This record gives sequence, structure tokens and C-alpha cells, in this order.
Amino acid sequence: MKTRILIISVLALMLAACGPDRKKETGLVLDEGVIVLGTDDTVYPQPGEDGEIPDKEWEDFSYKSEFRILSTRSGELLSDRSFAHLSSFCEGAAVASDGDGFYYFVDQRGEQLIPERFKAATFFSDGRAWVLDLKNEFWVIDKSGSRLFTVGNAAEVNAFNEGRTVVRTSDGYTEVYDRDGKLVLSTDCGSSSFVTSDLLIVHKDGGSGLMDMRGNIVLSPEYHSVGALQWTDMQTFASAVSRDAAVVHGDDGCGVVSLDGREIVPLVYADAVLDGQYIFVTTDNHALWLDYQGSKRIEGGYDAAYPFGDGRYAAVCDDGLWGFVDREGHWAVNPQWTFVASSFDADGRAVVHDNETMMAGLIDEKGSYVIPAGYGFISRIGADRYLLSSGGCYGLASADGRIVLAPEKYTLTNSACDYSHYSIHSETN
Repeated sequence: MKTRILIISVLALMLAACGPDRKKETGLVLDEGVIVLGTDDTVYPQPGEDGEIPDKEWEDFSYKSEFRILSTRSGELLSDRSFAHLSSFCEGAAVASDGDGFYYFVDQRGEQLIPERFKAATFFSDGRAWVLDLKNEFWVIDKSGSRLFTVGNAAEVNAFNEGRTVVRTSDGYTEVYDRDGKLVLSTDCGSSSFVTSDLLIVHKDGGSGLMDMRGNIVLSPEYHSVGALQWTDMQTFASAVSRDAAVVHGDDGCGVVSLDGREIVPLVYADAVLDGQYIFVTTDNHALWLDYQGSKRIEGGYDAAYPFGDGRYAAVCDDGLWGFVDREGHWAVNPQWTFVASSFDADGRAVVHDNETMMAGLIDEKGSYVIPAGYGFISRIGADRYLLSSGGCYGLASADGRIVLAPEKYTLTNSACDYSHYSIHSETN
């Protein structure tokens, strides 16, 4: 059970971007109106009479997938085209490939936006994307394909966020540029990949800290790391650093400090999340919420819990059973499940698992099923929409329980395709 909770907690962190009192806005936000689903069309080698697959059967083996663009509102195909590789959409564009090792941009109708193909490409954000062209040169382009600027000695470039892009150069510098190619910051510190809250996580002398866009160190690089232990999307990455506090990790654990270095939460916890007006912290077997003065606000002896995220009620485990509490720590839905997969989201929905079958269902804030427990998993993918699985296939549902797309055909999601489009590297580095 602990392993399963650990896996699902990654999904919980995706929903924990920031609560209503500490709203975070990032430049790179994936489009919610479309989803990319696919089928695995791979022909796998078959074992011989001895039960083994001969080595020669693997010589020309390759995976074959086919991804398509669908509407999250209707579940219908938006394009007749399919792709061997297709990222999520951001600002109406996605990175596609026909499986030949080259990439190009398509719109939500599957039509190619720019005639040129590339060795690699990031998401579009703020109307800008990085590409690695066929000459192995980095360029920032707009949606017309016009080349706007380049950094000649770039070794790694990162998707734009908050109107800025972080570049690592071949001579060890970290540089930040705005959308017009103006150099904003240059430092010999190592760095994370994105600017968030006008701050950059930097690494120097074996430690991590924060630097502002003037090049001033605002948080001394004395921590093992700054930011989320594991980020699954841009919002989770950004949620660990704000203009007044940051999650940090030291010798004895994780905590939260103000940007002047004042310790708000001692560095003794297994994990910490900036969770709206509260800070959510966990030990190996305990979870609680603190305020920004470090005082306990919600503590019920919980064995485990998930952050509130953008919902009203958080999932907590008390004496082996999961229920939901409000932001004052009062029970909103009494404990009754041996496992749940999320806190309540902004649509007032939470994912719970049936105690007997362990199948997933979706409940409302009264604890009543909106979608009966009968799915392998359910995960929110945007406002009023949920991805669900059954029998190895993926489908879509709405918050009112309507099955938008039955999980019968599509066996792949493109989430694994996305990470390669946050950052791209020069092939010579």
C-alpha cells in the first residue's frame, strides 16, 4: 500500500500548485481543450518452442505508436492525421514526429504550422519556442517560423516561462534572456531550468540558493537543493518557490525559509509543499499543515495526507482509513476508504478507491459517487475533465459523471513525450 500511495502522491502534487490565497501564474501552461491519446501498434517478437525469443528477432525490432488529437469536451477526433510522436499542446501548438527522428509543429487540426523540420524543439510559450535545426544550431522562433535570435555557445536551452528562457552555455555560464533576445542575467553559477516568481534556483560551491534577475543572491546557496523534490509539470515546479518563501532541503530533511533566510519551517521533514495559505509537511508516518509563521494549523495525528491544492477539502488518512478535512481541520467527509488518490479539486471532485476491489471512482463533496468505482485510475487533466483507464485503455469523463470517451480504443497517453520538450540539448554536448 505504501508503494501505491507514493506513486499516486505524484498526481497529488500535480494538483498542489497553489491555493486561492497564494495563486501562482506561470507562462508555460498546457492547453486543456485537447488531449493526445494513442495506440501501441508494435509487433512484438514471439517466443519459440523453448519459451525464449531468439536474439535475431530483436535485430530489426522497433516500437510503433500512433497518436491522435482529440477534444476533451466531446472526445471526438480533431484531425484525421496520426503521428508517431506528439507532445501535449501549449498555446495551440504541439511538437510532432513521424518516427524518423525529426520534429515539427502542428496545430490542433493536425496541420503543420511551419514547413521546417528540426532535430529537437521545446513547447511554445509566450509565442516563442527553441528549436535545434538540421545544422545543429539553436534558434528561438515564433509561430510563423521566423528566426528571432540565437545564443552561439548554448549547450542547453529551456522552454520560456514567465517570458524568459534559461540557457546553459558551453563555457559553464547560466544566462537568462527575455522573449526579444535581450540578455537579462549572466552568472557562473549552475542553475535550474526555469525562472519562477522572477527568481532563479542557482547552484554554487556545492549548495543551492536563489538569485534575482539583477544577479543578486537573495537566498544563500547553502542548501542541498531548493524547490520541489520531484516536479511533474511546470505548475508543481513553480509552486515550490514564491516571492516570500521557498522549499529547501538540508542535512536533516526538508523545510521552508523566507527569502531573507529566516527559517519558517525547520528542515526536519520528509517533504514540504507551499499549499495556499498553509504549508503542508510530512514525516515518514505523519502529516500536518503549518502557517507562514511556522505554527501548527491542522494536525489530527494523520498517518498520511495530500495537499489541499486548489480544492476546499484535503484527503487525510486517520488510523488506516481515508477521509477529507476542511481548512480548519474539521471532517468534511468522514474516513471510510482504505485508499484515496487525491484531495478534492476545484470542481469539488476527489478520486477514491473501492475498499474491496481497489477500483477508482469519483466522488463529490458529500461523499457520493459521481463516477462509480470501476476504473484502474482516474486523474484530473483540466477544468471539468478527467482521464480514466479500464482494461489497459484510456478514456475521458466530465465532472458530472458523463463518459465523454469510453476507455475502449486508446492504450497510450503522451505524458512520456512531454519531458523532452521542456529542455533540449546540443548534439555536440
